[in-house]
Amino acid sequence: MFDKRKSRLVASGSQQKQGRDFFESCSPTCSVCVCVCVALFCQIALRLILGLTSTIGWRSIDMDALSAFISSKLAVGEHVYMKMPKGFDTLQDTHCPSLNRCSYGLCQSPRAFYMLTREVYINAGFTQLKSYNCVFMKIECNIIGGPASLSPEDVINHGAFVSMSNVPPAQRIYPSCPHSAAALFIIVYVDNIALRYNCDEFVEQFEASIRI
Repeated sequence: MFDKRKSRLVASGSQQKQGRDFFESCSPTCSVCVCVCVALFCQIALRLILGLTSTIGWRSIDMDALSAFISSKLAVGEHVYMKMPKGFDTLQDTHCPSLNRCSYGLCQSPRAFYMLTREVYINAGFTQLKSYNCVFMKIECNIIGGPASLSPEDVINHGAFVSMSNVPPAQRIYPSCPHSAAALFIIVYVDNIALRYNCDEFVEQFEASIRI
């Protein structure tokens, strides 16, 4: 006996023509197996992040976006029409729906969802790694009276995570973070993301920014 019956509308993306039904379909994905040319660089980027977040006090969360592709809209200038699915036979000959949002199966859906998440992350105060578009970061000084801004270069060059790994609670801006720099890294895998963080407050702010 079934408690639920679920269905999902899927477009026939194999029938789309580039330049007519879609323009861009590339979605940056954090993976070491994208292609031979970039595999080495991907490994370096991932190992750098894992190395920075391997110290005591760091935690990780893996998240999966629900109904990811239908949350994003088609790009301006893209018009996609679909045949009515089975079950709507009375409208089959007289109606041809035009999509306002992306759907599963469309070639441009991963790209559109990436652009949506990119906008959300940047509006939430994250910085996109220029050399690797799948990584977003938020880093702030965690010492009262410390510098107003802290760049990723400062963290790498001066070891902000480990140079003062035991900041006294009375001197912390964020009580949950034991390091001198509070940080949150977002690693994107299409509709899945991996969080590496040392500050619970950043995670709470992030969850509030993506909650619909």
